[in-house]
Amino acid sequence: MDYCTSVNPCFNDGICFSRDTSSSSSADFLCVCKDGFEGMTCETNVNDCLGSPCGGYGVCVDQIGMHNCYCDDGYTTVGTLESLTCVADICLQLPQGCAVGSCTTTGVASYTCSHCASGWTGDSCSIDTDECSLGFPCGSNTICTNTAGSYTCACKSGYAGNLTTGSSTTCTDINECNTAGICGSNAECTNTAGSYTCACSSGYSGSSTSGSAATCTDNNECSTAGTCGSGATCTNTAGSYTCACSSGYSGSSTTGSAATCTDNNECSTAGICGSNAACTNTAGTYTCACNSGFSGSSTTGSAATCTAI
Repeated sequence: MDYCTSVNPCFNDGICFSRDTSSSSSADFLCVCKDGFEGMTCETNVNDCLGSPCGGYGVCVDQIGMHNCYCDDGYTTVGTLESLTCVADICLQLPQGCAVGSCTTTGVASYTCSHCASGWTGDSCSIDTDECSLGFPCGSNTICTNTAGSYTCACKSGYAGNLTTGSSTTCTDINECNTAGICGSNAECTNTAGSYTCACSSGYSGSSTSGSAATCTDNNECSTAGTCGSGATCTNTAGSYTCACSSGYSGSSTTGSAATCTDNNECSTAGICGSNAACTNTAGTYTCACNSGFSGSSTTGSAATCTAI
């Protein structure tokens, strides 16, 4: 008979192989034992603690097919279930072995670091991650500064926003032109991205630099010949000028523009030269001359005194 089928003499899940079906002796079958068992019928648990697998630094407890080590203080288990042993816990001896991570002893005087804290990398978690080199963690219009294990964000000059260490920042342009007098006297402010410009107001001139006040002085428009046109007098004012018709002329004028002046004909005024005198109109004035048969004195722009010869 097939002894393995009818009886299965192998214990502990051993695999039975029949050798001869003519008898029922133990020699007629073969048990192939699972790891951790031995004997003709796999009836004996192998003592896995033989040979001091824990290295003499802990208590070995035999288990089915393997062993466990309960290590002494200062030692830890390393290896697989089949090769478990106790070694000195290097992570306890080198508390800074993993600067900012989890230390795991892997063998005699060997260890690995894992779960590095945010902002750190490397075999011993000691290499700072330069977040500023990894793109633009701070957002637009910002300056990124790397720090140990983190980074800070600051708005560029001319921008403002909420600053938080280790996170992006929203920076918006500052309208410097809202600050009264930022460009100085007699200048106009224009806001630009991250800065501002100053330009002298109309009627003024001077130097200006982006991001600083301008130095503006009044233009003397009257120093330019013909500013007010013919027959007019120019008067400089702050940032502008006025034109007025000269004596002997009349017309209209507007601040900052030439005047339209025409000569007054004084001779149209009766008696302007007095008795016995003739009037001659000139540009902006008049002259008086005694009539024939009379003599006397006369001055331009005034009546003559004439007496009979």
